[in-house]
Amino acid sequence: VSGIENSAYYAVQAYSTKNGEKVFSDFDKGFTLKNFDPIEFANQRILYFGDSITHGSPYDSATTQHVFSIPYRVAQLLGCVYYNPSIPGSTYHDLGYYEENGTIVNIENTNYYRYRITREVVEPISEGRYPGNCEYLNTKANSEGIENTTIEDYNIVVLAAGTNDYLDNTVLGEKDSDDNSTFNGALNYILGKIEEASQNRVAEGKDPIKVVFVDLYYSDRTYNYKELNNRDTTPNQIGLKLTDYQRELDDQLSKWNESEYLSCYNFNTRDYEIVNQQKCPYVSTDNLHFSKFTYGQYGNAFAQFLLDEVFYA
Repeated sequence: VSGIENSAYYAVQAYSTKNGEKVFSDFDKGFTLKNFDPIEFANQRILYFGDSITHGSPYDSATTQHVFSIPYRVAQLLGCVYYNPSIPGSTYHDLGYYEENGTIVNIENTNYYRYRITREVVEPISEGRYPGNCEYLNTKANSEGIENTTIEDYNIVVLAAGTNDYLDNTVLGEKDSDDNSTFNGALNYILGKIEEASQNRVAEGKDPIKVVFVDLYYSDRTYNYKELNNRDTTPNQIGLKLTDYQRELDDQLSKWNESEYLSCYNFNTRDYEIVNQQKCPYVSTDNLHFSKFTYGQYGNAFAQFLLDEVFYA
């Protein structure tokens, strides 16, 4: 391929020949690499608080650990600085912990060990400490290679978790709750830390923090991996559906958007029809996590959303 060096877009489309005709895959349309000047967006610094989807599971080998993810794709397209300390399996809510032989052991709702974003990601980063599981996940440093950055070092914070709270049977709690064991209480804790960091930024003459709420992604996987169960319509063990948790996220966005020190935005993952009930078996690896290509598609969409709705707002 020649003559494309100065093009605005690169498009890649997969096809095959069937019965003598070329057949194109709907799932491979629109893959673009935009030639943005990375210098233009170098002042955009993005911090992600998320789970396995934001981390980029299941691509955890040494060579792919940080390559196939939405944060990586956004940085590839826009050239912005980012920090992605997201932990697979993590929840917003925190049931507490106990010590056993000098080791911190999290209290669990289920048999699955889960990191807690409030205590093991947001709290340490707000204090300039390493997040949980940073050795294994290689998340001590941001994309510039700088360690021990804090929330204040970023002008955009992305909240991209919550689907594990559905699986972990998290109680919703009241909208203004300060109980971190509830979904709303955990969100209030996290957003309170972000607001505090934003207030400090403003006092230093910097721009306040913009918070992006990422809607919960479509998934057909619940407790039995061999069964297709739509999380939107399948209750968890305490009778709550994924849509119940999404409703609380929407309410928290509206509430915190009233803060003097925060402006909030919504990335509606369902609008793009990248993963839905029809496509889920084909564009995900396990009816939850994404294929490499799907991460790219969502990265394309999120990058465009940031350009259109957030960077210049």
